[in-house]
Amino acid sequence: MNKVDMVKGTLGLITSIGTTAIIGNIIKSTSDSEANPLTKVCITVAGMVFCGMAGKIAADHVESQVDEVVNAFNDVVANAKAKTAV
Repeated sequence: MNKVDMVKGTLGLITSIGTTAIIGNIIKSTSDSEANPLTKVCITVAGMVFCGMAGKIAADHVESQVDEVVNAFNDVVANAKAKTAV
């Protein structure tokens, strides 16, 4: 595993955990605390699914942004090398 993959994995994990925590808190604060047990189970399951989906989307976005930065940096380095070679 190279350094870029380590950075992408770390940032993706942090983003995913943060997104999941935020959405989980929103679901808890907007759900009816006096709902019947079946509704509570449904809210919990749907909340876990929604948190997982949002966390994955956020992590994928961050990893894509890292790739864009790395590609831009590589282009700048390649252009600089080409200019010095001439």
